[in-house]
Amino acid sequence: PDQSTKHCRRPVCSRGVTTMLCALVWSVIILVLVAEPSAQGSHPEQIVVGKAKPRPERKYFIYDVNPGEGFNLRRDVYLRAANTVKRLREKDPAWILVLPAWPHSYHWKSDFTQEKIPWRQFFDVEKLNEYVPVMEFEDYLREHGPYIQQLYYLQNFPWKNGDEWNERISPAACTDQPRYYQQDKGYWLGHFSGYNEVIVDKFQCVSVLGTATLLDDFILQNHDLISVFVDRLESLLHFRFGETEYWAVSISITY
Repeated sequence: PDQSTKHCRRPVCSRGVTTMLCALVWSVIILVLVAEPSAQGSHPEQIVVGKAKPRPERKYFIYDVNPGEGFNLRRDVYLRAANTVKRLREKDPAWILVLPAWPHSYHWKSDFTQEKIPWRQFFDVEKLNEYVPVMEFEDYLREHGPYIQQLYYLQNFPWKNGDEWNERISPAACTDQPRYYQQDKGYWLGHFSGYNEVIVDKFQCVSVLGTATLLDDFILQNHDLISVFVDRLESLLHFRFGETEYWAVSISITY
């Protein structure tokens, strides 16, 4: 090779190609190789336990509702979740709200795939962030990995008209068959916004009667809790429905 190409390897650069052109070719190759792993990482279902690196300054409040619920109730339960996270942040600002992906709705007749739909498909997520910090569930998987430390499955306390109304929350035996099961290694598997690779370390049915404020101390009493999933959050009522905080979070939901 002559002096202009002696540092280039064949067959990328043949005789007569300038050094500048060689440098350009290799720059493109390097950019492709660097970009390829990030493209693969854009699919949370490919994440392997232990690969993600959780951010130690964050704690994650994840929630979901009864699978058969429609759009309006899911939107309404978001208000309760956001209010809860705001109260948690008043005592520990590390808490962030994780938004469950939207599943198939029986009311939707569209032809597009109705699974793992992110909130940004419907709402202005940046506007949601003005009330409390939020993140999509798929982003949680990328940041934290497919692992949840604690799952609380809410169920109603037995109560009938005429009984005295006393708000209460207590771990209890499951009254119905939950949609989660324990595998041989001890981890819990089940339905997590359509992401079947998610595993849970600890599972507990919890009986509740009252407003979402019952969760505040119940969660904060476990100082080692980093990620908590509260399923069937619709079982808890709004705290001070129609008052200041209710409307403050309501106006943050824009389409």
